[in-house]
Amino acid sequence: MIIFFKKFFGNKVKTQKSIWDRDFSLKFLEIAKKEAGWETLEANLEPVLKELAKSYSEDSKKNKAETALMRFYEFYDRLVSRYAEVRRIEWEMYYLDQLREKRTMKEIQSDFVNKTESFHQQIYASVSALIKLLSHVAPENFIKRMPSARATNFLSFVEKEIPTCKEDVKKIQQSLDYRADYIDHTNQKKLHNWYTYSNVDGKSYIIYYRESGQGDFLDLSHIAKIPMKSPFRAKEFFVPPHHSETLSTLKSLMVSIFKSIR
Repeated sequence: MIIFFKKFFGNKVKTQKSIWDRDFSLKFLEIAKKEAGWETLEANLEPVLKELAKSYSEDSKKNKAETALMRFYEFYDRLVSRYAEVRRIEWEMYYLDQLREKRTMKEIQSDFVNKTESFHQQIYASVSALIKLLSHVAPENFIKRMPSARATNFLSFVEKEIPTCKEDVKKIQQSLDYRADYIDHTNQKKLHNWYTYSNVDGKSYIIYYRESGQGDFLDLSHIAKIPMKSPFRAKEFFVPPHHSETLSTLKSLMVSIFKSIR
């Protein structure tokens, strides 16, 4: 990543201590970095930056573009670290009986919910950083049409500009809705309870629900499908999009956008 910065902006780029110095297992760090698709993103962003470098006429514009690029990488890098965290807790939850240093399921469940919420908050931050980056590196005609005030408006714009991204936009919007309604602005929804569920494929989910007075569980076979059927009798329930699918979708969406503005 640092080489990529210097290729376009010279050696003055300063970096903070790598987030990979944190005390995570190498296994989950490697998984996260691989699934984040850094090389794919850089390969599709590089032509945009090359063309932009030719047209720089003012140092102020160059500096703003440089800052926006660094911020985008910082936020996406942070998203990858959040992903590594939630993947590790997900693994602990599924293989609890095989762990040497056991924690209680209650501790792991709470940790999983916290890490999942942090991940989806960082999805929102990464989309915001992407909007900022595009406002400095995209062609003028794209920038003039692109809404930048709200992430939801930006996603609607992308869906119209790149119709093939319709499903990707829908999935990222689900993540943004989860952040807004169940994490950052909980006053918009009535108070919900939650429980976690690990599927046979090792994936874990959070289900937010309001009980109807009958708490008996029904069929769990639809847990991985969104929209899913309620696994119990509930007045209202919500399942956030899975973190691995959300990260993969965001990567796919960004690649499509970078290709469209070349």
